[in-house]
Amino acid sequence: MAHERLPRANATMKNVINADTLVWREDIRRTAFEYAESGSFTDWQAIEVALLSLFPASRVGDILASPFCRLDLNRRCAKERVRNNFQK
Repeated sequence: MAHERLPRANATMKNVINADTLVWREDIRRTAFEYAESGSFTDWQAIEVALLSLFPASRVGDILASPFCRLDLNRRCAKERVRNNFQK
């Protein structure tokens, strides 16, 4: 019995992100990094609380699901805390 080859899914169709999605992702990232660099937030979780007042929870969750994003936010928060303490 010969195996029929199934049509392959178009990989590019699975990875298409519409322009609206890119815009809101960038808005959330930009705001999160601005908050981190303000020196007013202790870590990514504090930033998450603030973001949830501006953006839908599912969208904020999509961005903060990345451990790299969370680490970057924590690093930026810590850097600003050190800088602010040094200036006092």
